[in-house]
This record gives sequence, C-alpha cells and structure tokens, in this order.
Amino acid sequence: MECWLSGPCIVISPHLDDGVFSCGELIAHMPGTVVATVLAGIPDPSPRVTGWDAAAGFDSAARAVACRRGEDRAALALLRARPRWLDFFDGQYAGSPRWEALVDGLDALLGAEDPHAVLFPAGLRHPDHVLVHRAMLAVRRRRPHGIWLMYEDALYRCLPGLMQLRLLALARQGLVATPVPAAPAGRLGRKRAAVECYRSQLRVLVSHARGYADALAPERYWRIDAAAENRFP
Repeated sequence: MECWLSGPCIVISPHLDDGVFSCGELIAHMPGTVVATVLAGIPDPSPRVTGWDAAAGFDSAARAVACRRGEDRAALALLRARPRWLDFFDGQYAGSPRWEALVDGLDALLGAEDPHAVLFPAGLRHPDHVLVHRAMLAVRRRRPHGIWLMYEDALYRCLPGLMQLRLLALARQGLVATPVPAAPAGRLGRKRAAVECYRSQLRVLVSHARGYADALAPERYWRIDAAAENRFP
C-alpha cells in the first residue's frame, strides 16, 4: 500500500470523526494528508437540539458543530494532517443536501487538491455515509483515473453482512473491489490519541451506543477499479 500512496492523499469523511476513526493509522503514516469532512456545515443558531447533540452535552446544533470542528482540528494536528470542512449539513439537522450540489462540490474539491489517491467510505448503514459513498462513486465516473481506495466505515463494518452487501452492489455497477494491505504497524498509539480528541462523540458512543472499540481495530481498504466484464464468474 505504501508504494501506491507515494503522493498526496485525500480522505473523504462523512462526519467530523469518521476519517480518523476509519483511517487514522494510515493518515499517521502519510503526513500532509487532507481529511475533508463533507457534512461539516454549521447550522444557523437555533434553540433546537437533536437527541444526539444533547447526549453529547450541547444545547444547540451550531455549538455542537463548532466544537466538533475544534475536536477534528486537534485530532488531525496529532496525525500531521490538514482538515477541509465542506459546508453541507449533517443529516440530523437538515436532511440530505441537494444531490447535484453535493457531487459538484466534491468534484471541485478533488480538482483543487489534485490528490494522488482518494479514500472514501464504503457507506455502511448510516444514511449520511451511504450518501457520501454514492456521491463519491458519481465523482469517480467523472474522474476515473488515479487511485481510488474504499475504506470500511469504523463502528459499522463489524455489523454482519454489511460489507458483503456493499461489495455485491459494487459488482453490479461494474466495479471490482480488491483488498489491499492495511497501513503499516506502529501508529496505533498516535491514532488512539487522535480518536480521544473527539470527546463529545465518545461520550455518546460509550453511553448510548456500542462503544468505540472498533475504531481501534485494524483498518481495512479496498482498491476500486472498473471490471473488465460486468458479470459474476
């Protein structure tokens, strides 16, 4: 994998933590990696607060996203990575962004960064993750060259059958997913420190969900290429 990632990389993250949770060890091996969070827009100030944000200790969506950006900045500084925050809203605040605007925005991002490799989520279970996965496949159709790597979404990849369904869906679209070696060992400690920067989210994961141990499990990646023939063997 190191030989494939000899140039600048960009990690496309649905939310302000997914990139580090899913790819933190690899990011730690690639100083200067850009981690672009798609759904990082700050909503207008409002007394409305979602259940998730309330559990994380926030009293408004605007304060929640502003704090989470700060957590992301701190985590990526530990990994020597650079944040990019797009202004689309998290689905819990405003529903899905307009499809054309999302795809055009991601396409423009890749045009501006000109990465050697693009890493994007498998899009498992969470509607926001599925949306970003689909949008990145649309961008790939515009930019088929270069290295496209799909990462398994931490916290969701461990649920039975989800990755199998994703691989089947890719095959039906004429795409081949080939597993590639994980990031070299030796950076888990740095990743752990970066993960712990997302204090607000860890609080909810521990108290209301399944915890976050999967974020520290071995990372897994798949290289995405067009199939020579769109059929099963």
